[in-house]
Amino acid sequence: MGSARCWTSKSIAALNVHLEQPPTRPQLVRLVATVQAWYEEGFSGAFGGSGFHSLSGPTTDARVIRWDADLGSADAELAVRALALRLASLPDVKVTRIVLGAQSTG
Repeated sequence: MGSARCWTSKSIAALNVHLEQPPTRPQLVRLVATVQAWYEEGFSGAFGGSGFHSLSGPTTDARVIRWDADLGSADAELAVRALALRLASLPDVKVTRIVLGAQSTG
């Protein structure tokens, strides 16, 4: 996994997952399910604070899959590290970078 830049705020941020290759439909389905499971864990308070507030998306832009995320008062660094571990376990999806903050395409 490349780099994870973390952003800590209570407002909505773009969660950008950069891939080595544009995902196939089955890969996108697995990726979305993985992020949804991570969100549910965060919503329950697993990453501190009162839990995540919302997650919408994703949208795709070639190799970047993007959600809008409101992590509430959770520890954003802890949450993104947990997401990185989950995504790294996907057998056929190569994540190169996770960026939480502004929308990112490159």
